[in-house]
Amino acid sequence: MESKKGSISDLPFIMGGIFSVAITVLVVTLLLNNLNAKIQDTDIFDTPAKAASDKMTNDFPEVMDGGVLFIFFCMVIISLVLASLVPVHPVFLVFFLLEWVLLIYVGGAISNTYQTIIESPVFVTEAGQYVVTSFFFRYFPYVIGIVGAILAIIMYKTKQRIMYG
Repeated sequence: MESKKGSISDLPFIMGGIFSVAITVLVVTLLLNNLNAKIQDTDIFDTPAKAASDKMTNDFPEVMDGGVLFIFFCMVIISLVLASLVPVHPVFLVFFLLEWVLLIYVGGAISNTYQTIIESPVFVTEAGQYVVTSFFFRYFPYVIGIVGAILAIIMYKTKQRIMYG
């Protein structure tokens, strides 16, 4: 446990990871929808097979819409726990704040990119199945700002607790 440490440098990985998961989920949903349409049009498959394909196509977006949010907050909680293990000198708060502002800006770029992707004609149907994820990415820079603030509080409170507690 001693070599595991959390810091502001976790946030870019979390941001990139959740964006990658969200795009992957959209592509998988597109593939499932197209595959299901072909299965429903083909007479080779019997009724139970068509029903199973239809169920899988409908269940995947329902599960993954909340799943994207769940994955994000699990990564954030892990980062916060690891950040509590790192004593950081307060002089580094300036660098933390600079990187935090940059990450909020990058979060805005990720938010805009996700919005552009879901508005493209290819993903219009699939984007309608991901209401929670779309809402999450609409406010992504604010979420990153809040997570960064909590991370700073935990990191710099840890140093104070170790020095004085």
